[in-house]
Amino acid sequence: MEVATSTQLDAQQSLDPQQLNDRQLFDYCQRVGGMALKARRHFIGLLPLVERRRLYERFGSVYSVYDFAAKIGGIGREIVIEVLRLDAQLRDYPLIRKLLYRGKIGWTKIRMITHWITIDSQKEWIAKLENLSKLALATYIREMSAQHSAELQQTIVDNMQFSKSHAQLTLNNSIAESHILKKVGENKAENFPGEIFEMNESETDAPSKLKSLSYFRETMTFSVRSDLAARLRLFRQRLEKERKEIITWEEVMDEFLQLAEGETIEKSGTEKSEELRIGRDNTPVQSSAGTEKITVPATPTSASRHIPNAVKREVLKRYNGLCAFRDCAKPAEILHHTRRFALTKNLSTAQVHDPDFIKPLCKAHERIVHATLIQDEEVDPATWKLLPSADTASSRHGVDQAVMAFRKPK
Repeated sequence: MEVATSTQLDAQQSLDPQQLNDRQLFDYCQRVGGMALKARRHFIGLLPLVERRRLYERFGSVYSVYDFAAKIGGIGREIVIEVLRLDAQLRDYPLIRKLLYRGKIGWTKIRMITHWITIDSQKEWIAKLENLSKLALATYIREMSAQHSAELQQTIVDNMQFSKSHAQLTLNNSIAESHILKKVGENKAENFPGEIFEMNESETDAPSKLKSLSYFRETMTFSVRSDLAARLRLFRQRLEKERKEIITWEEVMDEFLQLAEGETIEKSGTEKSEELRIGRDNTPVQSSAGTEKITVPATPTSASRHIPNAVKREVLKRYNGLCAFRDCAKPAEILHHTRRFALTKNLSTAQVHDPDFIKPLCKAHERIVHATLIQDEEVDPATWKLLPSADTASSRHGVDQAVMAFRKPK
């Protein structure tokens, strides 16, 4: 490694910068600057070893690692203190500690995960350190923290509801038991044979038949054809546009059942934007609503990577030009195919660039998505759930690995 670095430096220094044109000089500065940053990062990562072996006393003419870092690498005292503290925190995590010593990952980036790593999750966090940029990693940690807090709050609420219903059940059982004992005592006193009582809800107000079940919830999981799923999503989007607010799938199903039972939805007089309707044969059909039309080919053609401008406008309009991830107010920078272009490029243009499967994202959230850290991308991004490790079983994982290898985040 040292020989290769020296050779590169000699090659760089042999050039005459004055003889370079503007573009060559800019590229030259980028190469030299990149080498300087890597060398500085590697030198800082070696300082804990220097301090542990006290090399500055044996081979140098300085009296502390701080003087050693300042004299040889121009590193300030504050940075040395932070790196030594980080090295102590990584004492139980040798795999991540090795990344610091080798200079593969900067110390500031490693410091971001010190409160999250465990002995068993080292490899998972190493993958995130290598595949996510510093901004994307910070965003992932923030979103994961918020997700954990929400799950904890929901657990507390569920436990409180369970405790409340359990206490009510215990009270009702006590009342019923005292009622039976009282009856049995009366029968014995009158020398009558025993009598079997059948309690009903009017006597005991037993919670087995509650008048209101509003706080009881049931999780229903089912799968549908892709065209039905797309139609359901469009139905939800129409409702959101009419109500001008975000609605849940529970509200969608309630509205749908009301329609099935003969009730109608109150429609506003505002002009609706262009929408795509997908038929039973999976062929997108152009809707008559709206003024701006999206042209959909009638026959499948080889799709290009370029997203039609009409589709871009439709996707951005749905999210007001902002990132689609929950609670993210950053401007959308990238239009992301949730079904991956590489996996659908052989389909028709309308299927590949279906607005329902294209989400506008900021750069940080797009990097998280391409790390395969989202549980189910084809649902509403407001309900996306982060994963603690990459979903290697997903068909998207291979594509995401190739994308991350191409980008090589620093």
